[in-house]
Amino acid sequence: MSRFVRLTVGALLAAVVLVPSLTFAQTGTPTTTTQTAAQTGTRITEQNLRPISAAPAPVAPTFTPITRPPTPAELAAAVLAREERRVAAAAAAEAARGAEAARVAEAARVAQLAARKFCFGALGMNCGQTNQGDIPFSALCANGRCSINGGSFDHDQCCFANPRGFACGEADTFLPTIVSCRNEMAKAVRLAGKLGLSWNRAVNFQTGNSTGTVAHGIYCAPKDQWLPREDAPKCCSRQTRELNVIEQGGATGLGELNLVACQ
Repeated sequence: MSRFVRLTVGALLAAVVLVPSLTFAQTGTPTTTTQTAAQTGTRITEQNLRPISAAPAPVAPTFTPITRPPTPAELAAAVLAREERRVAAAAAAEAARGAEAARVAEAARVAQLAARKFCFGALGMNCGQTNQGDIPFSALCANGRCSINGGSFDHDQCCFANPRGFACGEADTFLPTIVSCRNEMAKAVRLAGKLGLSWNRAVNFQTGNSTGTVAHGIYCAPKDQWLPREDAPKCCSRQTRELNVIEQGGATGLGELNLVACQ
């Protein structure tokens, strides 16, 4: 082969190898950057290829909102709305307190009605419908009238404060181990068994007492009623006098040495 032929063949081979690079430059199609086989004497394989990185995605621009100060009208509206909310909340709280107070008052009223005592201060229980211990039946309430003495006064008030006191309820309150209200009951029985040491009053059997204190004006002792000196406050006048000689003789016969009479 002549020298001219060899040069021509070599030029053609070099041109064939350079075609891919020229195509990329002309079309912009992603391809690979490599050296020609004529320059390196190596074979083009996947190991020689290096990908071209894609261009980064564009970033959307951010905008800072422009704020303006509120107008006087907007400020006034905001203040008014806040005040209205405060007033509404205060009204709701007040209504809740009122409802709770009404509930408590009603519960107290119902409890008070349930705790009412009838013929409170007189001898016996329940206006004479239930006897208490050794009190004579003749001394119990009947036909709108009740017998009363200082012991019945004190015993009823003691039982109100001590519902499980002696003789304050059912049969189980008569146990000898019960101490509270025992002395008051003993006094009521003692005076009930002695003529002239209890007094009789008209009583409305439908009127209940839930205060725990005997209604003085209804159950008080009338003028000239004999009673132990410590019971002087139970006189309607709340005042007493000493017994005269004749009265003193009668008191001695009853075995009571410290009696006075209501004025």
